[in-house]
Amino acid sequence: FGEAGKLTVEAVRSSRDIRTWGPNFTQQARKLGVDSLPIGILIALFTGVVLAPIAILRPWLVQEMVDKYIFKGNIPGLTQMALLFIGILLVESVLRYFFLYASSWVGQAVVRDLRVRVFNHITSLRLTYFDRTPIGRLMTRMTNDIESLTEMFASGLVSLVGDVVKLQSTFAWFDPAA
Repeated sequence: FGEAGKLTVEAVRSSRDIRTWGPNFTQQARKLGVDSLPIGILIALFTGVVLAPIAILRPWLVQEMVDKYIFKGNIPGLTQMALLFIGILLVESVLRYFFLYASSWVGQAVVRDLRVRVFNHITSLRLTYFDRTPIGRLMTRMTNDIESLTEMFASGLVSLVGDVVKLQSTFAWFDPAA
């Protein structure tokens, strides 16, 4: 708050600008989750890499169940394979939950920091900029661009790594030379 208790642009900017945090910088950074961001990235990457081979394991298990147990009438073996299949589905569901949670968390953390930076930048512009630029266009551009970045960070980058590992696992599993 500025003079006489009025909310001013400078007061808002100084409270949001990380350069003004001073000696409490590490405490403020921990509140924002900056310290745990690499952990979220590692969790998302690890679960994405582990999910890739599990995803190609399911079709193979169905093939084994049909070829070796259903056609031969081996009901006890089919029951064991079905329990194994259910167990793999449960493990995959838990890993997928952590993957989606971690990748969404990382995406939201990056977007939060980006929004703060955009806010600091917009509030530092001269008023003549706002006279020349329609506010609707500015708000639409900020909102749409930041939402596009949210999607990219939340699902795009980490999923890309998982898909590459899944593709490599598929080629290794179904190698015709083997």
